[in-house]
Amino acid sequence: VLFGSEPSSKAIAKHLREGGEAWTVIDGAIVRCTPGAVTPLCPINDIPIAYGGAASFNIRNALGAAATAHHLGVPDDAIAKALRGFEPTDQDNPGRGNLFTVQGVSVLLDFAHNAEAIRAVLEFANALRAPHRLTLAVGLPGDRSDAALREIAAVIAQAGPDRVLLRELADYLRGRSLGEVPTLIRDELVARGVAPEAIDVRDSEVQSVETGLSESRPGDVIVVLAHLEREAVRDALKSARRPA
Repeated sequence: VLFGSEPSSKAIAKHLREGGEAWTVIDGAIVRCTPGAVTPLCPINDIPIAYGGAASFNIRNALGAAATAHHLGVPDDAIAKALRGFEPTDQDNPGRGNLFTVQGVSVLLDFAHNAEAIRAVLEFANALRAPHRLTLAVGLPGDRSDAALREIAAVIAQAGPDRVLLRELADYLRGRSLGEVPTLIRDELVARGVAPEAIDVRDSEVQSVETGLSESRPGDVIVVLAHLEREAVRDALKSARRPA
């Protein structure tokens, strides 16, 4: 069984010609395709974690989950109900694609900590923020190779952030010295065209969120990666929502 969000995929077309089954998106809905039949299951707009289609990575996640459930014997109506009922909250999906609004500023929290995951989350963030500003707060573990860290920095630079707040993951140094990872990321960001004055280091996720909120205007987006300080950040967001 293949799944992918592009029904025009050559791999999917070939697979169907050969008698296979594929899950994809047609006319704005998740569908199951078999030779000669297309079975709609659920509109994308009804799937909360897809954010109306802006979170394309979660459309692909939903396709894979739906296909797997089907082949475990779960009925179509139960699959659709589950897709509609699974929310991008810190209760249903803690630390993954959790979006908050604070005084008109969108704050997106996600555990993404490798290049492809970060690329996907930043594509979503850019869909949310246009034409406003993007602040990215990021901390990375020390067990990534220098090449992997530079690749992540390249992905961040490509997203065109207006502000980057780096932080040390002190509990995840994993053989590196303090300051080594943020320095490597900063140097690569600057080499990739991010202005040095747009980059700073903060001590924690909470401090990064507080800095981002203090510098943002309504419509701006703050993304926090890799999100670990869940309770502390949630409390900080609740406090920021309260009127002065």
